[in-house]
Amino acid sequence: MKFERQSLVRTVKVSVIVSLLLMSFLAGYIFASPSFTAPDIYLDSLPSTASYVIDTDGTYIWAIRYDGKIAYNGTDASTVIQAAIDASPAMGTVMLKGELGITNTLTINAQTHYQLNLIFNQLNILTDVDGIIIDRGGGNGLWHGRLIGNFIRFPPNYSKKVITLKNIIYGTIDVNFIYPQTGTGLASSIGVHLLGDGAGCYFNSVRVTGIGALGEGIRLESTVGGFSNANTIYNTAIVSVQEYGVRMIKNGTNVSGNTFISVSVNSIQTGKYGFYNADGDNVFVGCRVIDSVSGAIDWFTVDLTGNKRPRLYGCQKGGGSIVGSFIHYGTNNFVTESSGTATIANNEYISHGLAGTPTIVTITPRATVYDGVTFIVGCIARNSTHFQVGATWTNGTAITADAINIDWYSEYNP
Repeated sequence: MKFERQSLVRTVKVSVIVSLLLMSFLAGYIFASPSFTAPDIYLDSLPSTASYVIDTDGTYIWAIRYDGKIAYNGTDASTVIQAAIDASPAMGTVMLKGELGITNTLTINAQTHYQLNLIFNQLNILTDVDGIIIDRGGGNGLWHGRLIGNFIRFPPNYSKKVITLKNIIYGTIDVNFIYPQTGTGLASSIGVHLLGDGAGCYFNSVRVTGIGALGEGIRLESTVGGFSNANTIYNTAIVSVQEYGVRMIKNGTNVSGNTFISVSVNSIQTGKYGFYNADGDNVFVGCRVIDSVSGAIDWFTVDLTGNKRPRLYGCQKGGGSIVGSFIHYGTNNFVTESSGTATIANNEYISHGLAGTPTIVTITPRATVYDGVTFIVGCIARNSTHFQVGATWTNGTAITADAINIDWYSEYNP
């Protein structure tokens, strides 16, 4: 009997030890799946700088920690990736291998992860949610991290924002393509959003080789008490947008001092905008609007400060008009003077071909008498594409016949 009691005690002790070991082993599998089989992990194949590497076999997704341990796994990529981001050190790197699809927004907290890098090959947004948000939270602050990737693809009828920097300083976005999986996004959708929301979003660098089929390509925006200033957007092509190629919205302090270098916007439609500059002294260098149709607006500004004007260096407009007040240097198709002859009646329109609404219009008749009576001609209205000519006898009666020969001159002095 004594022997049997000792065996029982020994058996219980062994069981407890085995249970503790098993619990310790399972502790690393926070999102474990019963049917998940862990792959072989070789430390030599892991990037030496990565805090976590996210991989998939097409069904399961797993996060491999820097020491080779599988820390998180499951069938929902959003959950696994977000867990790896949250668990990374402040100056860590999360690398996504292969093609991964997310159903929820990925968020980087710039306060706790002030230099976190997120690197990916192809990230598919599968539902109508914001893609990636890098958010400082309260106030603004440094985020020396980088968002580097090949493709981000969004679903049809997408209405959200693919990438957002909110109250971020010194961030870097370097992505090759933001394109639809199929179809197009809705008018409210945005490729890259730089937002100063009650604080500042500035000194950020953005390059996207191609942004397509969204409502807006890039938006810089400020809310009350906020600003979006001194950002640099470069080497970016925006195609087939429904509303704006680049849009700046000032509801806060300002959206000013931003620099656009070699940014092109293709296929702007009637009534839509290539570059919408809503504040002031932003700079455009070597930027282009290509293949816009008549009635599109290639460049547009609302001068809210009274003394700030955007500057254009070596830019090129398409077939649309330019509206607003600009300082320009060597901008192709930026016509500032035009002249011609015409035979008109009262209230006829003449196309001036200038880059914006004429500052000066001069009408000179070739004669002063028509049908035996002295008449008067002059410019009675003007817009970004035409000016309107009035022709009346001195008693105020309109001349309705196409019979008055004139020379005209117009000048656009922004």
